[in-house]
Amino acid sequence: MQSVAEENPALSPRLQRTVTSPRTSAERAQRRNRNLLVPVDDADDCELALKWMLENIYREGDTVYLLHVVPYAQAAYSGVFLAPSPHEQDTMVEQARAFMHERYIKILSAKQVPYHVIIQKGGGDADSIGQLICHKSDEVDSAVVAMASHTKGRIARYVVGSTTQFCVRHCRATVLVMHE
Repeated sequence: MQSVAEENPALSPRLQRTVTSPRTSAERAQRRNRNLLVPVDDADDCELALKWMLENIYREGDTVYLLHVVPYAQAAYSGVFLAPSPHEQDTMVEQARAFMHERYIKILSAKQVPYHVIIQKGGGDADSIGQLICHKSDEVDSAVVAMASHTKGRIARYVVGSTTQFCVRHCRATVLVMHE
């Protein structure tokens, strides 16, 4: 199985949605050789979402796309967004490759599931990351986006938003949300 890492620093954190296919999400889900997108980070609930998707959604001929977003900026306690240095971003990309191999690629390889790995730089807040996920879903023409809910309290969801909520509302593909 091949692993492909894509990095596109030219992508704006505020992506415009474009129509890439006239298919509805139902038509995508019914076709053979589907693409299944799984946004991941180094969390147990993401691993659970991947395993559940492999057990219940995946069928022979499908391809799994693992997507991890390395943020351009992270919020500090003061509410100011701080951009990591290029060296810090490179370190974050290498850390992402390492945890994706340890956590996810081993699972896919053991089950002989075809996969691609996408490590995308961009975003910093929930909506920006959600836009990147929806954009990649359109780009790979995914039939399903399977993601973990990353349960947060109401205040945290209000203050920082929810990437999962954004994807449920804006992705053209069917979004499967796994709750732990």
